[in-house]
Amino acid sequence: MESRPNPPDASRVAISSDQELAVEQAAAEPPPQPGPRARALQKVFDNALSASLKACSYENFAACFPTPARYVPERLEGLWQNMMARIREFAQREFEAILSERAVVPALNGLDRLIAEARARRDSTLSAGGEVPVA
Repeated sequence: MESRPNPPDASRVAISSDQELAVEQAAAEPPPQPGPRARALQKVFDNALSASLKACSYENFAACFPTPARYVPERLEGLWQNMMARIREFAQREFEAILSERAVVPALNGLDRLIAEARARRDSTLSAGGEVPVA
């Protein structure tokens, strides 16, 4: 007896098309300018990616392929450079996709805004001679 694949669930199709529409709409809007926390997150990611890629030096890569390293080192180095560039591009694209899908930058910007408002309220309360309420 043949086993047939189950037809796609209609609710799943609707959800995925809604998600695609949301992604398309988000792509049409200009991305928000990153605030201090979003810039810090990007810097942490960049540093982590650079450190990870630095661990895969050409010397380490060539040690895995001793014969090509000995006879065609320029080609092997070109391959390594291409691979490293593609890994960097892929990681950056994935990170940007996660930031976009989860609306990380607007959320971090909202957090920055809330903290600034709380500090302003605290400062205005203190300057008026009042006490800052505790919990």
